[in-house]
Amino acid sequence: MNFKKYISLAGLLFPLGLAAQTESGNIICDFETDKGYTQVGVYDTWADSPFRTGEMKGNVQICKNPLTEVDSILGFAPNSSPRVLGAQRSQYGSNTFGALVGLEKPIALSLGKKYVHVKVYTTEEGRFMLIGLGKRKDRAGQSNMTEQLWETSISKVGVGKWFDAVFPISGNPGAELHHLLIVPDLASTHNRTNDFAFFIDDIEVNNSAAPRFSSTYYSINYDENTKINRNDRGLNSISLNADGKVQTIAVNQGDTKQLYTKKLDKAFTAKAGQKVTPTFNYKGAWMSGYVFLDKGIDGRFHVATKDNEITDNTDLVAYSFFKGKDSAGNKQPDGNRINPPAFTIPADLKPGVYRLRYKVDWDNVNPGGSDDEGNLITDNAGAIADTRLIIHTDEVSIVRGTRGTSGGLNGDVLKANGEALTKETIPFGKPYTVTVKPANGFKFSHFLIRHGNINAQDSLMYDTPQYVDVTVPGFLVRNNTYEIPAEYVDGDVEITPYFKSTTGEVTGDDYRLNFDKALTITRNDRRLNGFTMKAGANDSTVVRLSTEGANLVYRNMLDTEVSVKPGDKVVTKTDYKGRAMHGYLYVDFDNDGVFSCDLADNGRPTPGSELVAYSHFNNKNSLGEQVDKPGNIPVGIPAFTIPENLPAGNYRARFKIDWSNIDPAGQWSESGQNKINDNGGYVVDFLLNVHPEKLALDVRTTNGSVVGNNNTGLPQSVTYGQALNIMAVPAAEGYVAENMLIRHGHNLDGEEFIRGNRQWKEDTVKVGTFKLPAGMVNGEVRISVDFADNGNAAYKLKFFDEFDQKDGKIDLKKWNYRNREYVTWARFIASTPEGRELTSSIKDGKYQAICLANPFDEEKNKEGQKLEMLSGAIDSDKKFTFQYGKVEGRIVTTPHIGNFPAFWMMPTKPVGGWPACGEIDIWEQIDTQNQSHHTIHSKWGNTLGHANDPVKTHAHNTQADQYHIFGFEWTADMLSWYIDGKKVFSYAKKKNDQNALNNGQWPFDQEFYLILNQSVGDGSWAKKPDASFTYTTLFDWVRVYQKENNPETGIDSQYAENTLDFYVSPGQIRLVAPDKQMVNIVDLQGRTVYKAEVQGNETVKLPQGVYVLNNKKVMVP
Repeated sequence: MNFKKYISLAGLLFPLGLAAQTESGNIICDFETDKGYTQVGVYDTWADSPFRTGEMKGNVQICKNPLTEVDSILGFAPNSSPRVLGAQRSQYGSNTFGALVGLEKPIALSLGKKYVHVKVYTTEEGRFMLIGLGKRKDRAGQSNMTEQLWETSISKVGVGKWFDAVFPISGNPGAELHHLLIVPDLASTHNRTNDFAFFIDDIEVNNSAAPRFSSTYYSINYDENTKINRNDRGLNSISLNADGKVQTIAVNQGDTKQLYTKKLDKAFTAKAGQKVTPTFNYKGAWMSGYVFLDKGIDGRFHVATKDNEITDNTDLVAYSFFKGKDSAGNKQPDGNRINPPAFTIPADLKPGVYRLRYKVDWDNVNPGGSDDEGNLITDNAGAIADTRLIIHTDEVSIVRGTRGTSGGLNGDVLKANGEALTKETIPFGKPYTVTVKPANGFKFSHFLIRHGNINAQDSLMYDTPQYVDVTVPGFLVRNNTYEIPAEYVDGDVEITPYFKSTTGEVTGDDYRLNFDKALTITRNDRRLNGFTMKAGANDSTVVRLSTEGANLVYRNMLDTEVSVKPGDKVVTKTDYKGRAMHGYLYVDFDNDGVFSCDLADNGRPTPGSELVAYSHFNNKNSLGEQVDKPGNIPVGIPAFTIPENLPAGNYRARFKIDWSNIDPAGQWSESGQNKINDNGGYVVDFLLNVHPEKLALDVRTTNGSVVGNNNTGLPQSVTYGQALNIMAVPAAEGYVAENMLIRHGHNLDGEEFIRGNRQWKEDTVKVGTFKLPAGMVNGEVRISVDFADNGNAAYKLKFFDEFDQKDGKIDLKKWNYRNREYVTWARFIASTPEGRELTSSIKDGKYQAICLANPFDEEKNKEGQKLEMLSGAIDSDKKFTFQYGKVEGRIVTTPHIGNFPAFWMMPTKPVGGWPACGEIDIWEQIDTQNQSHHTIHSKWGNTLGHANDPVKTHAHNTQADQYHIFGFEWTADMLSWYIDGKKVFSYAKKKNDQNALNNGQWPFDQEFYLILNQSVGDGSWAKKPDASFTYTTLFDWVRVYQKENNPETGIDSQYAENTLDFYVSPGQIRLVAPDKQMVNIVDLQGRTVYKAEVQGNETVKLPQGVYVLNNKKVMVP
């Protein structure tokens, strides 16, 4: 075996007489003297290793410390010891090869964890492991080289400096470790081709999992790749509420299982002196939240404790529990609280970018995570998440950059009004519009936007990004105008425009060709049959060329849409007969009718290029790979990636088969060579349908609605390419519609075609039950139905709000902001103007009612304490009240623990107080239940306990996160509830029971008003709220219908219809009759099982079976 020579450690050897240096503490071996260890060497657990068979001896020696300097991060030398143990990691050893240290005094194991700390310095990246070799005292013949434990370092170990590797050890109480094997390259793939040196020093055993030092910025007490192994706990997201604006950053620990998560590409924003509220969206209980802010920007969080008291809280800004208190000084009975109190950003904190840490832990303020035995953050499934906090003023600056450009000779970026952009002061966090003006002979290519602390000397300060560079491609600039997003205005902004020459581009008609479209191919040995484009993991589209008629070079296949999502990697498979031709793919990203072909020197497409993939040009392909034999490569093209920020839409794409030519118009001229038709080439135009996975579903109706098949809900969005079953239902009898209009595609309010590229299509279908085919779900979907009165409609629209006004405030001509009351549903209602606008607003054509952690100090309870949460509620009291009619609302909520929204009614004159005055709950939902609740409240049903005489509440299975039409019909003697057009519950007046009427069974003969709200529970029905979650309910519209007025009651005689409702459930049929009528129930043998005159509410108990009720067949389960 040809073994490699040793790495020389001779220059590091010490003379034996050198004085020793030792450190205080529990160090059992420091290599300064021969004390503490009995031998050193190399060892490999692989039995056939050349170091076990005697073929190799290994290289390990006491030597000079290779690095004694002060560490720039720590501010001191982590290892100033003169002598250390040096070893050579040999390529011929296995991944468990390492330096062996025989211990003078064995380490006794126990069931409880202890920690071995080893200072390590390595010259090459590797994963360190400790293998403990020893024996059990109860086994006399056992070798003291028997493996007792294997443990990887729980602390980070890097390259080129000293680190403290920490290994947890535990085992049989009768076992002792006589040797420690320090392995530097556990992750080796067993095919190493080189050796490297590593060094160890100061072996210590103690009870702390924390490294003795950490030469990294913002260190944690564990390896950054440490995983948690519990499924019942996890940090979903972190939030910061500043001035009512809730900013949230996803962590997704439940998916990643990472103890430590860096989100340094994200940031929260706040101002100096501002009071902010941090929240944790954490799955689990009995954990606490801690927030740290490096105010001094020195690469570490300064926190210290002594005797359970915090002695230095410089950078600990908020915590929910530590030794019985929170950061506001409030006593806390236990640590079962995750969200800490609000804190104030120091007023003297300078504008800039700061490191911010959120930590979930148990009763521990160590920013690196608890390392206390029995309370490890890893065992408790805690979490550490780092992000940035941008401290800003109200105004920032924007400047035109000149880096890498011609300084304006090729074009310029201007203000929205066309004036020169030099240096402008603009509002922080607000979008800003600019325009571009290309010079003659040039077109816009892309922007480079640098935003943040752009005046920082370095882009990274203690590993924290100070600014971000973003490339904005030309396709995001429409009509030479671009709105810089608000998230880019998170500090000063530098915007640099880039332009490209139009020299050589084909201009004139859109998507020009160099040949007539009737040009045919002159040979039969080459033919393009089609191609398949696979985007991502699932989407695959086949583009098949017709074989009928002449074999034309140009193929218009714009009726074919290839499905892709932003960020998809697209692989194209070409079905081409023949060889020695090349493929080219173009996409008109900016919809200007021209395919721009811009390549870098390495052959790769530039940021503004619309040639996205090609197999050969100038001896390269689009990946920049060298292609020296163009006649021997496949016809297909390399894979390419759809830009992640490409807006949804249909884009003209062109697939070209040609010979070493990137001209999108095809290689052809009257006297030219390599004509595309002579070579068997093709030009195929098709549409690239760029879409997200989920797309908007917009339902627009009058006097009715569109629901799911069989009277079910509709999702808030549709999945691309999945069929959808729908049905149209009128608001009441007498309203009819013949057709539904289905508009589908992209930019549904824009032009149908852009340069001949269809963006959307509108289909007309008959009203009724309809299956929206997958082909119609090729983008956003809008369903429109207008039901009209056919002359027989008794109900007329009297009140409505479609919430279609501009985003912002509610219509105060129709609604009031509800006032706070100290009952469960109303205890958090906002009372300040800022709170009301935050919790009750119009957004995207919906009334949005929300409940969230209270960001305003002014929102206080009756004791003067700041409210925990803030909720939205509106009502129509004194603006629209009514007696009798039909109410409908299209509503969706967000199921979550503590959710408690409602659509309900209360009387204008609540005589007798609640519940005697009456309450009608059209719809309620609680927690995560997929049920809707429909209820009345009265003296009879509540106070006197007659909840089942008649039944006063009903729970119906509904998909809570879907839109439903919740309807309610109110007559003089009957209340009826509807879901998606189907009656689900009724409650009748007990007209023949004077005792019931005298005791408040029917308080529903007075005017009521509407209430729409989002609340949260208190644990009595709906559970207590999750303060880290924003509860949201959307009301798409609300409509109220009434019959023509009667001078006394507001109704006409049609209300006195002779109807019978019945509801079947296991073992019974519930009858609800507003007026007396005969009910006859017979079984299938014709035997009468029930016959009686019914008025009001009656429950008939029956065995399972099939019955006939007043000539209607019913099945009792």
